[in-house]
Amino acid sequence: MVSSNSAVIVRQIEEAFREVPYPGDGCLTEGHSSEAFDIANWLKRRRWQDLGREELSRNHESLFFMTPQAIRYYLQAFLLASVLHYHEANPLPSTVLFFLTFPKNSEDRSRFRARFHLLTKPQSDAIRAFLEFIRDEYPEDYLQGNEIGEMLDWWSGHCKEDLDINHGPTANRRSRFLTVLGRGLAIASILGLGVTLWFSGFDPSHWFVMMGERGEHGLSGWTITVILLFTLSVGLLLMALAQKRKQLR
Repeated sequence: MVSSNSAVIVRQIEEAFREVPYPGDGCLTEGHSSEAFDIANWLKRRRWQDLGREELSRNHESLFFMTPQAIRYYLQAFLLASVLHYHEANPLPSTVLFFLTFPKNSEDRSRFRARFHLLTKPQSDAIRAFLEFIRDEYPEDYLQGNEIGEMLDWWSGHCKEDLDINHGPTANRRSRFLTVLGRGLAIASILGLGVTLWFSGFDPSHWFVMMGERGEHGLSGWTITVILLFTLSVGLLLMALAQKRKQLR
């Protein structure tokens, strides 16, 4: 029977991850190990809803082989199974808790942040609610001392800075700023190149003569052209970066 507390957590998890798309057959696991290959075959073309409690328990370590996109999609299945079938799903809950524990080693921390960098604020909040549920419902089983407190502190505090970098209003403003800046630089450089051609009367021989002359600023036409082309490249790169950020969200 589902308790009222677990029902609340279930709704929060389902709502937070509701719109996450299937990551694609080629974006399920990382690495080239046999374990990664087997897990990819297990998950291929399967919805998270199709993963039963028993097979989740058998494959409880599969989370460690998944890509960030696959983690974002399939994590809800592991969370929900741990909440709804805590004792029957053993050792799944303990593995999920270990997976969500912020490591002390700096190298492991970088890997940890990379795993979860796609999560949105509602999704990180759902994970925090899951941890609070485990703490309150099964205090004798896991994370003695301050460990559970440290986990909750990270998922409620540091994760807002670490995980929300690619999401939310701030990220949208950042992407728009990159797009506007990139377009501005690209347009300015194209106009600058157009002005040099206009002064040459669109005569190639005259244009080459102008390129060798130095203006009052001491820069030759060739130097100015290189600067304009560099500015154009930076502008195009910024626009491409803004587009990539949108795709990541």
